[in-house]
Amino acid sequence: MSKVPQSLDRKKSDIYKNAPIAGFGKRKPDFTTLGRKIKNPHKKFREVVCVEACRTPYGRSGGALKDFSAMELGALAIKEVLRRTQGKVKPADLDYIFMGQVVPAGCGQIPGRQATILAGVPESVPSITVNKVCSSGIKTIDLAFQMILLGRADICIAGGQESMSNCPFVLPDMRWGARMGLPNGRVVDAMVYDGLWDAFYNRHMAIHGSEVADEFGFTREEQDEWALNSQMNAVRA
Repeated sequence: MSKVPQSLDRKKSDIYKNAPIAGFGKRKPDFTTLGRKIKNPHKKFREVVCVEACRTPYGRSGGALKDFSAMELGALAIKEVLRRTQGKVKPADLDYIFMGQVVPAGCGQIPGRQATILAGVPESVPSITVNKVCSSGIKTIDLAFQMILLGRADICIAGGQESMSNCPFVLPDMRWGARMGLPNGRVVDAMVYDGLWDAFYNRHMAIHGSEVADEFGFTREEQDEWALNSQMNAVRA
């Protein structure tokens, strides 16, 4: 296993250098806000249900799915979840589609919209791409839930799409770089730089993950149990 890098040579603007987030790891966890129920004395919110769910296979890096773009994988999932409704929900019935993606580099504009169109959904159905790093996919479910809960939509599709095998390398110094030839500039892996590297602390997220577990008191066994439950839920889906 390769060693996780501790730092990355990258240019920083003052907004990052002076970000008011010092003292990471010293914060005290606040559990008072966890699990709070929405107070709704008038009971005007609508009931929200999940009708169908599905997922594509999980492939290895550079494996059998490497020739599928993130948008194509997303489109396959959208088409399949509609198929599973057995015609009860048609593409034109959709009010909104939310698709999360962590690394859109090299994918073109609004990849969630691309997946929507590739899935055969009419152009009249709006869609949005969400980026909340590892929480991107589950955040789309939250957004769809809110839209239906508040009566702004009746039927939504929410999910995530990603192809780390297709993440490009970029040349961030070339915009105003050499006029001839390749300068001694940076070659950056978008998969790491955009998806796995902390923009404020300038280090790999794997390091932060370990620190957060220590901060909140999560044991290795508890994390493994949670991961197993997640895998079992995926199998059932």
